[in-house]
Amino acid sequence: MKKTRLRSLPGTQVRKSHRRGFTTPAVAIALLVVMAGLALILDRLWLDTADLELTTAAEAAALAAASELANDDLLKLNAVPELRFERARASAAWIASQNLVAGSPVVLNTDPEGDIRLGRLLLDTESGLVKFSETTENPTTAVVTAIRSRRTNNPVGLFVSGATGHSQGDVATRVEASIDNRIAGVRAVEGTPVPALPIAIWWRDPSGVRLDTWENQIDNRQGTDLFSYDPVSHAVSGGSDGIPEIVLRSQARGSQTTSANVLVVDVGAGLNDQTLQRQFTSGWTADDLGATDGELNVSFATPMTLNASGELPHSDRESLDTLVGEPRICLLYSTAVPSGKGSLVQAICMQMVAIRIMAVRDQSDGSCEVVVQPCVIKTKTAMLVLPSPYSTDTVILGNPTKSVTTSPGNPYIYKLQLTH
Repeated sequence: MKKTRLRSLPGTQVRKSHRRGFTTPAVAIALLVVMAGLALILDRLWLDTADLELTTAAEAAALAAASELANDDLLKLNAVPELRFERARASAAWIASQNLVAGSPVVLNTDPEGDIRLGRLLLDTESGLVKFSETTENPTTAVVTAIRSRRTNNPVGLFVSGATGHSQGDVATRVEASIDNRIAGVRAVEGTPVPALPIAIWWRDPSGVRLDTWENQIDNRQGTDLFSYDPVSHAVSGGSDGIPEIVLRSQARGSQTTSANVLVVDVGAGLNDQTLQRQFTSGWTADDLGATDGELNVSFATPMTLNASGELPHSDRESLDTLVGEPRICLLYSTAVPSGKGSLVQAICMQMVAIRIMAVRDQSDGSCEVVVQPCVIKTKTAMLVLPSPYSTDTVILGNPTKSVTTSPGNPYIYKLQLTH
């Protein structure tokens, strides 16, 4: 019997299978390893982002708390310090709550033993290090500790817990902010002018005849107290708030400069009307202070003589009207002598102070009355006598018996900054 031989049809080929196994398990394992690696990277990036967000929130909270440590209460005789501390903690907590970390608001414990601690920075003379000392004795530093952890029951949720074995992560930060009033002067920061007015107030009358001086009305608290400022609503209203006022009066029409107790001073403006109006509205820029290397250093130890005028133009009065309730830095002058240039005088400026405009009133004789009260202002444009942000109180860590003599700080102007 013949065997029939199968033949392939024309145009077709007979294929043979050479499969010896499957690669699918290896690919799956490799994919799992890659996915686990990606999960670790994503979780690390997520935690790094959460840490940055938490630090940003803590910095804002610390600055808010430190800012409240220097407010107008320091100028009142019967202010309760504990209320200032409570506002500092409440302000820090509120600012923190406006920041999100991993999608959730930051929550701070406002108890005195909670996340917001108040105290002072002291220099340890043995180690040379600056250390935080918690105290309610005139605190100038706020330390904020912000934590998102499993221990505090508010951890940061992670993405792929199945791949890493961890569904939650921890982040924590500690931030310190301080106020310092050892002021040497002011310097305009790029994009941030000095919050100042180009005016100088008469400091004191050597003869003791004139009573409309800063020394009599403010230092000696002989001024009226007819206006009040609400720090919550930022509104000025009638009524006492415990801070005396001084009425500034510009030069009347046809009168002598000596009739005024306030002068418009030339701080890089050449007393140009347009430039002065900008300074009244926005403050002193780096260009305004260019002649003095971008800074202004005025104190009893380093007085400065400036050209000045007793007249207050209408445009400047309108600018002052828009600043009612706003804190501004200005100067005090001791004497004003004729400069030989028309009605201009040369004012010897002795100190920087801060004022809040309460009312602006035009007078029939062409003069203007501006009611102001002293206030506390915090600004990063302030320059410190000493760069190190520590207290030089008589109590010094490591050597409590050593006493250090320093000049008193400016009661009106503070530098606010992160110190750690």
